[in-house]
Amino acid sequence: MASHRENLRQKKLRFQPTSFFVGPVERLHSTYVVVETKKYAFETVKEAIRFTFIVFFALGAKYPAEAQLIWQLLQTILFGIKAPSQDLRSIEFSELVGRLTRK
Repeated sequence: MASHRENLRQKKLRFQPTSFFVGPVERLHSTYVVVETKKYAFETVKEAIRFTFIVFFALGAKYPAEAQLIWQLLQTILFGIKAPSQDLRSIEFSELVGRLTRK
């Protein structure tokens, strides 16, 4: 987390709510969300992602540029909220959402 904060500081970017997953993907040891200086522990990845999204949404925070597409996909697909300014090359984004939600 310290290296993440330092990287943001060097780029003159603000720290946004961030999910951290500790351990191998198949068997995570810990799941956290950090908001400013407060660290919240969660039992599952799903809970951590949901909490992180709620914090973004409640604070009106912008998604970090390096994760914007992922968060917009989660927002659209998992939470059913379409952003009015859903930029991201609209046609490509819409096609991707369509492919991911097709049953």
